[in-house]
This record gives sequence, structure tokens and C-alpha cells, in this order.
Amino acid sequence: MYNTIKLKITGRKPIRLIQKLNKKNIEMWDIKQINKNEINFIIYQKDYEEVIKNKTIYSVETINYYGPKKIKDTIKKHDIFLTCLLLGLVLLIFLTHIIFKVEVIHNDKKIRNMLLNELKKYDIKPYKMVKTYDEIETIKKQILTKYQDEIEWLEIERNGTKYTVRVEERIKNKQEKETPNQDVVAKYNAVILEIDAESGDIVKKVGDYVKKGDVIISGNINLNEETKAKTSAKGTVYGETWYQVQVEVPIHYYEEIKTGKKQNWYYLKIGNKKINIFHKSYKQSKNKQQVLLKNNIIPIQLIKENQQEIKINEKIYLEEEIEEVALKKAKEEIEKKLQEKEKIITIKKLNQLKKDSTIIVEFFISVKKNITSYQSIKEEENVRNNQ
Repeated sequence: MYNTIKLKITGRKPIRLIQKLNKKNIEMWDIKQINKNEINFIIYQKDYEEVIKNKTIYSVETINYYGPKKIKDTIKKHDIFLTCLLLGLVLLIFLTHIIFKVEVIHNDKKIRNMLLNELKKYDIKPYKMVKTYDEIETIKKQILTKYQDEIEWLEIERNGTKYTVRVEERIKNKQEKETPNQDVVAKYNAVILEIDAESGDIVKKVGDYVKKGDVIISGNINLNEETKAKTSAKGTVYGETWYQVQVEVPIHYYEEIKTGKKQNWYYLKIGNKKINIFHKSYKQSKNKQQVLLKNNIIPIQLIKENQQEIKINEKIYLEEEIEEVALKKAKEEIEKKLQEKEKIITIKKLNQLKKDSTIIVEFFISVKKNITSYQSIKEEENVRNNQ
């Protein structure tokens, strides 16, 4: 941490000057003889004047210097660049915490617009700060509760400066008095596990892979490869479908749980001191205050405080606990969407990475799911004449 200087001594037999300086106890190191008339070495800056006094016939030239002075001079020389670099880093960090785009992925424009408008109420919109993990979870729950008849499943993912919102609409099967001629088709891409046909012609079998929209039970009644009649195919089909789920687990988990207990706590406030009048305050609570009486001359107030008792659940997850917690959350996420007789078949971990203060774990999940859907049979424009 001392200032040092690298010097170049030139002249006839410069080693004599080195010997002379050594006798005067001037500390030197990294001594290198370049040729018979030149020697380079390093000294402390405080000894520089002493070298100049004793150089006599020799030429002394400063090649470089080191230490705090070097650092200060470098900073001073490049102060504009370093200032711009620092400001750039600050701006970059700030911009990475701003959302520039919100995208809702769904085929129905009405659903997309409804969700975009709802998210704006929670400040999830362009040019707003990113939300914490707990805030996102709370927002998802509130939207799902509000639109429980329209939305079956909702996920909000952050990708850099963009929020991607994935949604699955709740399907309502409406039975009409007169059912038109129809096929039973696959609602999702799946491998068929069970077929329970009430009417119609089964054209697929268990173990077949079907794409969304493929006919499984046909309403066309065929004989000798000719359609003899049409009916309303009915039945229930279960298939193995697949989900890829990303779960975020905060390394530091914090949750406030309401116990359901409430009370009104009254106390006198004299300056900064509180004097209890009735029962004691909860150790941990959410509070709303109301000043009942106060004196503008004497700093005394009578305050009523409405308290809701809470319990704080706080935990720092160990690395070996992360996968177990993520697996539980992934299963809960999928099970929210499952109906009667639907279940998880297998779940496999695909990937795990750390992002800021959270661990992101990705799972591949196969599910037994009701893949039944219906599709009307279009009447043929040209009807064959009976022979």
C-alpha cells in the first residue's frame, strides 16, 4: 500500500550508483541490468529525492509508478469513463427490475383482454416494477377466486423483463334437450387409457396416441365402409396427458398466517411510551389504530387498536430440502386442475437453477385426465341416392 517508482539509470557503469545507494540504506528491489550502461529497479517514492541527490553523472528516468498514487491517477485519468460505467451498471440493474411486456397466452381474445385488464389492477403492466414471489402468488389466488367459473388454472412466469401469463379456461359441458349428431373427440393430445362408450362407433383403442380433435367415438354408423346413419356419439374417454411445470421456491420463505383471533386493545400513549389499560397486546399482529382522545398541549393520547393475531412462518431452506418442497408445490399445482377419477401418474424432475433469491425447479408430469370433448358432424352437401 506504499507508493513505489520504477527507475531507469543510464550512464557508464551504473552499478556504482546502485552500490552507493545501497550504502545509504535505500531499499531497492527487482534490480535488472538491461545492458552495461542501463539498470532498472524499484524504490519507495519517499527515497526518490535521495536518489536524485546522489545520481551525479548518471541519468535517472521514471519508467512507471505503483501503489495508491497509481490508482488515484488512473481513476482521475479515466474518471468520465468510470462514471459512465457506474451509471450504466446502476441503470442496467434498475431496468432489469422493470417489466416492459405482459403477454397472456390463450386462443380466446376475450379471455386475454379480461386477464390483461385484471392484472393492471395489481400493477402488472408495462413499465412497472417486478413483483415478489409472494405478491405473485397472492395475485394468482385472488384472480382464480374472482373468476372461478371462467378460469381453471393460471400461471404467471417472469422471463427477464417480461411476464408470460398462461391460463386454462374452465370447460362447462352444457347438455341440450336435443343433442345434434356428433363425434366424441380428444380434448388434448394424449395416449388413451380408458374408453367408456354409450353410443356411437369406437374408432380408436386403448394405447392409441391421439391429437387434439381426433375422433375417438364416431357418430357415423358405417356398414361395408359406407355411412348408413348418423347419431349423437356419447361416452367418456380418459387419457395420459403431459404437463411441464416450473416451480419457484424462495430460499428465504416468509409467511404471515392469520389465527382468526381478534381484539380491541386500548392504551395511553404519553410521548413514545405506551401504558396498557385493559388486556395485553398480541405478540404478533396486524393492527389498525384509531385515536379516541388527544391533548394538543400535553403529549397524551387514548388509542384504540384493532388487532388481528398472526403467526409468522419463516424458514431458510437447505439445498436438500428444495426439491422436496418444489415437488410438493408442483403436485399441488396440478391437483388443483384435476377432477373426479383424474390423477397424477408420474412426475420427473427435468432441471433446477438458481435465479436471484429463488430456486427454479422444472418437472415433467404425466396425468390421467378426462380428454372427452364433442364435435358436431357436418352434414354432407351431396346426399347419395338410394339404389
